[in-house]
Amino acid sequence: MALVRQHLRQERAAWIAWAGAMACAAFGIGAAYAILPASLARQASPLLQKIPSDMNAFLGGTATFLSPRGWADGLALTGLLAMGVAVFVALASLSVVVEDRDGGGLEFLLTLPVRRGRLLAARTLSVLVQVVGVEAAVCVGVALGLGAVGHPLPIGRLAAAALPAVLAQTALAGTLVVCSLALRDPTQAMLVDLVLAIGLFFLPAMGGHSPVRFVSPFAYSDAGLLLGGGFPTGHAVLLAAWTAVAFVLAGLWFARMDT
Repeated sequence: MALVRQHLRQERAAWIAWAGAMACAAFGIGAAYAILPASLARQASPLLQKIPSDMNAFLGGTATFLSPRGWADGLALTGLLAMGVAVFVALASLSVVVEDRDGGGLEFLLTLPVRRGRLLAARTLSVLVQVVGVEAAVCVGVALGLGAVGHPLPIGRLAAAALPAVLAQTALAGTLVVCSLALRDPTQAMLVDLVLAIGLFFLPAMGGHSPVRFVSPFAYSDAGLLLGGGFPTGHAVLLAAWTAVAFVLAGLWFARMDT
């Protein structure tokens, strides 16, 4: 745990700043529900019902912003803010290995009496803690925002609904760590991670009925189902397994690679 705490302290300023920014954005989105007049809701309803099924799934499977639940789901848990979390994940994943390659930091760490597998596991756990922290900030922010305008949504329901989003983001983190190990230059790794993160985020909406959309972890993030009272057990297990396999592969690769 000492290695986890050390890495969290090292990255503390960045991830706390991201969590704060995401919480403020989520609060603003939640509070903005108050500006949706009833007349606009009635006019928008027929249009929203015509949203293509893939876009509907991308928005959490609800295709409506006319209720506090749909508003929180479509904009905070699976929409705009989820993309912001994906960008954070892309940047945080670089701190697992790639950032320390620049300037000899990784070589120094490997001279310490710490096994490579333990080092990677500790940093992986640190990144997962950061992802949970940022997602928790989103949930708190949107709950406070909706509550401030008289439309409270139980924080427990929001937290449960965020579980698939957390699992999708951790699966993304594992995927990006594996990909970044192939690149030695931190700038190139950052650009590749950002492009992959944003591309995989939008792939479920752009993939149509093609099986290619299912190579994205976000194709299995069912916040709308959870907000409606269901629980996507199969998808949750798949995403958890995806995360585990990705980080196992990263560990095996890291153990065999030159610094």
